[in-house]
Amino acid sequence: MKKLFGIMMFIFVIIAAFAYADTEVMETVVSDTTNTYDGSNPAVATFVHSSWPSIPGATWIWTSFLVDAESKFGPYTFKKTFSIPNDAHSIGGSIMITADNAYKVYLNGVLLGSDGTVSSPPPTHDQEPNHVAQWSSIETYNFVPQPGANEITIQANNYRGWVDPNTNPAGVLYRAVFVYKVPEPTNDVPEFGTIGAAFALAGAGAYLYRKRK
Repeated sequence: MKKLFGIMMFIFVIIAAFAYADTEVMETVVSDTTNTYDGSNPAVATFVHSSWPSIPGATWIWTSFLVDAESKFGPYTFKKTFSIPNDAHSIGGSIMITADNAYKVYLNGVLLGSDGTVSSPPPTHDQEPNHVAQWSSIETYNFVPQPGANEITIQANNYRGWVDPNTNPAGVLYRAVFVYKVPEPTNDVPEFGTIGAAFALAGAGAYLYRKRK
C-alpha cells in the first residue's frame, strides 16, 4: 500500500511541476529615437562616422544629426525606461555601450560604468589623448534590474578642440539585454482541469499497479 501511495504521489508531483513550470523571458533595449534627452526631448539618429563601431540592433543617437557647434557637445542626459513583471524572479542582464567621446551609464541611479571624461564644459581632445580608444571600444557591464519600472540613464559629451561635424561627430550607442523568469500559469491555484488530470493519471497508475498484483 505504501508503494502504491508513493507511485500516486510521484505522478501527481510531476503533473504539478509541469503546471507551475517557469517561463524564461529575454528582452532587449537599445539606443534609438525612443530614448529621450534632457527631459522628454526625443533623441535623434545622428551622423555616423565611418570609423565608429556598431552594435546589432542599436542606432547611434544624439540631440541633432550634425554636431556643428560646441553648444551641441553636451553634456546631455539620455534616458530609456523599461519594465519587468512584478512576479519576475531570477533577473539579470548586461549592457554593451560606447560613445563619442565620453559617457557614464546608470541603472536606476546606480553607476554601472564609464569611459572618458564627462564634464561641463567638456575637455578638449588635447586634454584627453586616449579619445580614439574611448569611442572605438565597446564596454560591457552586468546589471540586475528590479521588478517593475527601471530606467537606463546615460550622461555623455563630445570633446572640444575643433568644430567639424564630419570629423568630430558625437553619439551614444548601446544595447541592453535582460532576462527573467515568470511563473506559468500566473494564477496562484492550478486550474481544475490540471488537478483533475493529475488525479486521473494517478488513478490510472494505481489501477495498473493493482492489476499487476
